[in-house]
Amino acid sequence: MDSWIPTTMMLQPRPQKRTRTPDTGANDFVSAAAALAVVSLLGMAALTRKK
Repeated sequence: MDSWIPTTMMLQPRPQKRTRTPDTGANDFVSAAAALAVVSLLGMAALTRKK
């Protein structure tokens, strides 16, 4: 039986130097969203204790 090697899977050399991905600011957005969630929960807790 002949061995079959697909022609679309050619081995490519790895790049010598890796480039750094640009900073998108996603970490800042997640931190702000978490802080807003904590403030919202504290506000809800304060309102339920007033009643």
